[in-house]
Amino acid sequence: MSSNRSMKCDTIWRDEYAEVDLVLNVENIRRAAGMLGQHVTLCPIEKATHDVFLSKKPVREQAFKCMFQWLENLEREWIKDV
Repeated sequence: MSSNRSMKCDTIWRDEYAEVDLVLNVENIRRAAGMLGQHVTLCPIEKATHDVFLSKKPVREQAFKCMFQWLENLEREWIKDV
C-alpha cells in the first residue's frame, strides 16, 4: 500500500504536498514489488501521504478498505490450504 504519486518538495510548502509521498518514489515501489514473491498485492491510494494512515479521512477510509480486503483474501487462501 502506498500513495499513488510521489513528488520532490521545494523549500516552500505547497498544498499538494499533503496528497503525495514526499519520502519514497512510488514508481520504484511498484517496480520492486514484483521481485518480492508470488503473492504481492499493490494498492496505490489516491491522494495519500507517505504515512497512508495519517492522510485525510477519505484517504484513510480507502486504505482501510484495501487493507481489510487484503486480509480477507489472505484468510481465504489460508483456509483453502488447511
